[in-house]
Amino acid sequence: MTNNHSEEPAQDLDPYQLPILYKPAGEWVKQAACIDAPTWYFFSDAETKDAYREGRKLCDTCPVLLDCRQYAIENYIAHGLFGGMSPRERQLERRKIRMATGKSLPRGANRHLLP
Repeated sequence: MTNNHSEEPAQDLDPYQLPILYKPAGEWVKQAACIDAPTWYFFSDAETKDAYREGRKLCDTCPVLLDCRQYAIENYIAHGLFGGMSPRERQLERRKIRMATGKSLPRGANRHLLP
């Protein structure tokens, strides 16, 4: 029987060439308040209270805030402000879900558990 897998370990993988594992965002993205906002509103080097101030202001007005939040939590997006939540806040939200259900949050599932 032939093994289709290479016996040699993959070397020199460029992480920027790897496929994105997030599920595609829905049509809701077209309604997002941030569609034309500066990127720096949502991505900060510092995880401080004020780091995402401008982005949070925009998120507060967004008609698809909960869709964005659910997408980021379900897809384990580790960077940037999504749905008005920082990466740390999303991590804590996933932990709350895990503690409430006794299960890890599978990617793209359990939408009914989110606010």
